[in-house]
Amino acid sequence: MERVLTDFVKALRNVNIRVSPAETLDATEVLEKVGFENRELLKNTLSLTLSKTPEEKEKFNICFNDFFREKLSSEEAAITEPPSISSEQHANSELANQLLEDSYSDVQLSISKAGEEAEIREIKYFTQRSVFSRRILDIMWVGNLEEELAVLGKIIWCGSIAADEKDKKEILNIGEKRRTYYQLHNNELNYHIKGAMGFEVISRRAVPKKITKSKKFGYQIVIDGKEPVRIEHEGRISKGVASSQHPGHGYTKSGSSIYKLGKGDHHIQLLPLKSTSSPVLIRLIIKQQTHSSGDGVFMKDLENSEKVHIKI
Repeated sequence: MERVLTDFVKALRNVNIRVSPAETLDATEVLEKVGFENRELLKNTLSLTLSKTPEEKEKFNICFNDFFREKLSSEEAAITEPPSISSEQHANSELANQLLEDSYSDVQLSISKAGEEAEIREIKYFTQRSVFSRRILDIMWVGNLEEELAVLGKIIWCGSIAADEKDKKEILNIGEKRRTYYQLHNNELNYHIKGAMGFEVISRRAVPKKITKSKKFGYQIVIDGKEPVRIEHEGRISKGVASSQHPGHGYTKSGSSIYKLGKGDHHIQLLPLKSTSSPVLIRLIIKQQTHSSGDGVFMKDLENSEKVHIKI
């Protein structure tokens, strides 16, 4: 989501609408509260934040309509969210970690701080822009960024993928992040993965907000039509997890199981444990690793996850 906003701000600047780093941060907060669902509300709210004069507002409306009509349709057709690395992988620099964690508001803040440190307010002539830009890049250690990300990229690539059942999509706000899940409740969820790679299934149970006790939950997983395997977890209510679609719901801490697939095209199907099971929210992440070969097997245990061994 923040990546879309960053691209939109660039589009505004291309039509000579000046947007400062502070205004970009304000727009990020607006986007987190408004979301993409009500396009007209988003347009009016961002217009108040990013355009100032009548001329800018006219340019803003044209740019918004053109940009989001093309951008959001392509985003929804592709992977649901930008790729991110495993929580176990870390970069050395603060900037690289911000990019890998999709913390684009933090990146904008880092740019603003670097600008102050570079004394960007001292610019008097247009020809000085390249000099001060270089100062900012040096302060942020951008020169080492490409090499560092390349090294991390050889370790692992992650990205969430969408289920076939688009109508079951639900956005959870987890702290400052928005994550896409799919509801499993008296229905099935189907995913398709191509190639030899790992995948992780992250699940949470939806419960009334007043519930405080630990709750059991789970699902059945069927890989390439083989026998179903029961996956069961248990967790307490997690603070800081909410849904604008279901404001009365609370959500347990997540349970996680990781698997590795062999070569070929794979069909992953998730089913409820039983017909009376409570709603479970599912997020599936694919993980392409450098040492991904051989038969599909369970990759590793995670905390609060039962060991699963599946041959593919």
